[in-house]
Amino acid sequence: YGFGAVLGWRGDEKSHCFAVNGNESNPEVDGIEGIKRAYEIVLPLIKLSGPTLFTEIIQAAAARADSENVNQSHQVYQVLLILTDGVLNDMDATKNAIVRASSLGISIIIVGIGNADFTNMNILDGDEIRLKGSAGIAKRDIVQFVQYNKYLRPDGSLNSAEFSRAVLDEIPAQVVDYFESQKITPNPPTLARVASSYGTGSSISGIPPAVLPQEYLMQQGQMHAPAPYPSPIANQPIPPPNPYAGFPPQPVPSSTTFYPPNI
Repeated sequence: YGFGAVLGWRGDEKSHCFAVNGNESNPEVDGIEGIKRAYEIVLPLIKLSGPTLFTEIIQAAAARADSENVNQSHQVYQVLLILTDGVLNDMDATKNAIVRASSLGISIIIVGIGNADFTNMNILDGDEIRLKGSAGIAKRDIVQFVQYNKYLRPDGSLNSAEFSRAVLDEIPAQVVDYFESQKITPNPPTLARVASSYGTGSSISGIPPAVLPQEYLMQQGQMHAPAPYPSPIANQPIPPPNPYAGFPPQPVPSSTTFYPPNI
């Protein structure tokens, strides 16, 4: 999702929560490359616009977390990552949205980019004082704020290891805190399986090749290196500005993985 933009395909409507791929009924894309491609397509079609409002984005993520109906046999946890370079303009409403989401299986990571005044973001973080709004007090701390510029080296490069550590620092404890509050214990571990087309041939130590890492299978000579995955977004040019024809795409069945259109 994106927020804070004027959408050309909606008659210059300003939106604070829209599907970056243009498909509101199925906003998901396939992996990091899918995210990058969706941004490449949508950026020429929008005009970035303030003010910076978080409420709708948080409510959309919370609604998804609530729809999961988490239980002992269905253990799901959501992480909302917000990238922002602006001063928050809906502080009270954002507080209430976070308070309401604090009972759900969700964490919110806010990354502040640039040199704006991020005082309100630190308040939302709630590390020292539990977040409070007119809707009540947050049941648990679900927000982590990280200022991107603090992890830049003198030469301007990013200290990616320290930055990643800061971004993910609170997630493990927040996940455990949530499932403990729901009296849900970890299910027995299951073996991850590689694609079945790779797992052919004899077994190693009685373990079917399908449950062994690809690298190990190749080392043992039981599997050839797979051909490069044919990415549906490879070799597609970035579209020219304002190519509204065909955007947003037609809705696709929810069971279908959505790939950004070639506009």
